[in-house]
Amino acid sequence: MRRSVRTRRCARAAAKARAVAFAFAAVLSLAPGARAEIPALTREFVTEDFRSTPDALQQLAQRRHVALGIAGGALWAGDEAGSWQAFRGGSPWGARAEALASYGRCTLGANATNDGSRNADAREYGQRITGAVHVPEMRTALTGAVGYERWHHRGTDLSAEFAPIRWHTHLRTMDLVPNVHFWTRYRKLEGDDKAIVTPAAGIALQHFVVFGSQPVLALSAQSDLSSGRTPSTFGMFQFGFASVPRPLTGGGADPDMPPAPGTPPPSLIDRNWFVTLAYAAPFDQRSSARFGVLAGLRFVRPYGGS
Repeated sequence: MRRSVRTRRCARAAAKARAVAFAFAAVLSLAPGARAEIPALTREFVTEDFRSTPDALQQLAQRRHVALGIAGGALWAGDEAGSWQAFRGGSPWGARAEALASYGRCTLGANATNDGSRNADAREYGQRITGAVHVPEMRTALTGAVGYERWHHRGTDLSAEFAPIRWHTHLRTMDLVPNVHFWTRYRKLEGDDKAIVTPAAGIALQHFVVFGSQPVLALSAQSDLSSGRTPSTFGMFQFGFASVPRPLTGGGADPDMPPAPGTPPPSLIDRNWFVTLAYAAPFDQRSSARFGVLAGLRFVRPYGGS
């Protein structure tokens, strides 16, 4: 009998933990991020939720919010092509700002990145305007971007993220589900008659909660392919850590509990902090190693009554 009671309690606790994890993942999906885009040194590793259950589709249709994210940190890039040494001289300080507005399946955004004097994230545009659409029924999310890079290029991108393959570990002590992700990007640079196609794949640990926050661990690889040119390939490790969103003002100390009598009502704006770290290593002699660490804040506000 005791064992039966203990078993039921453990089952309820495990179910509650999974529910909290999925709820937390849904909240984080509101944040400015690189959804439907190939991993990059200065972007958080954020992916779409491809669940197509009736409840998930209804939540997606009701999604209405505006968001702002700001971050600062240090970014390095090596001098020697093919070397895995990323730390070289020059000012490493950089910053990133991103804003978006989501309405159901569609999202409009803009971002600007200063990747330091070493131009550490040279593969990405410094300034971009983006538009995205999420179609979980087709297990695909698309993002179009118009970008300008202060160093040497400007152009347009079309990126696709595909629904991940979930690897269920069936561990009794923790609920870990590594995801295998796939992306493709088509890039057309101004003044270049040849397009660049970049396929990418990665494996990530997401959707598990530690100390009230959600860490993300990801390993990925991508290769730039263009007709008549030698491919350029590199791998990347990314680590991210984000706090639980809380009202900007008001509310109680615990966001899951009703506020005490006399406590000001919670603000409509939620805020949380995040840290992201990335290290990219070349797999050939056509690029150099890069390293970046950024910390910042983001603010999310719903609109339209949902």
